[in-house]
Amino acid sequence: VDVSTAMVTEARRRSADVGVPAEFVVGDATRLEFADAGFDRVRAERVLMALADPEAAVREMVRVVRPGGVVVLSEMDASTVFVNSSDRELVRSVERQFADDLPTPDAGRRLQRMLLGAGLTDVLLETTVLQNTVAFLRFLFGSRVSALADEGRAAAFWEELEQGEREGWLCSGAVCFTAAGYRMTV
Repeated sequence: VDVSTAMVTEARRRSADVGVPAEFVVGDATRLEFADAGFDRVRAERVLMALADPEAAVREMVRVVRPGGVVVLSEMDASTVFVNSSDRELVRSVERQFADDLPTPDAGRRLQRMLLGAGLTDVLLETTVLQNTVAFLRFLFGSRVSALADEGRAAAFWEELEQGEREGWLCSGAVCFTAAGYRMTV
């Protein structure tokens, strides 16, 4: 389920390319158009941080999973983004703007609370540090860096990160939280 028709179209294309038997539909995570208890498992990754009401989406996921079924959520926490650039001021501004642009930037650290609040049991949490490449950083932060820095400063910022990647000292990423819980059996 994705609110974006373009994303659903791309998911269908990619799954067909690798033979994954999955159905992709356009929809709203806070109002799923599926029957109660219709799925054995529900999984969402990097969805809740983009929602104004992530708790509503979690309640919907719990509603559509069968008793005894599992809900698995994986979210990064935008306030844990890190980039080891010597331009600390620019990095802080980019990181702050990135977090401020998301409706729920702290969704990752709230997963356990949301799952327990939605009635799931045996909730487990795992944290992982995801490290990024310069190509991914350009995708994620390119427009922000361009808006916050003049051309020379932006070029120096990217050149330093590319050097770090070449020399093996680039350290950039974020903390990702993955939580899972079970819907109680009736």
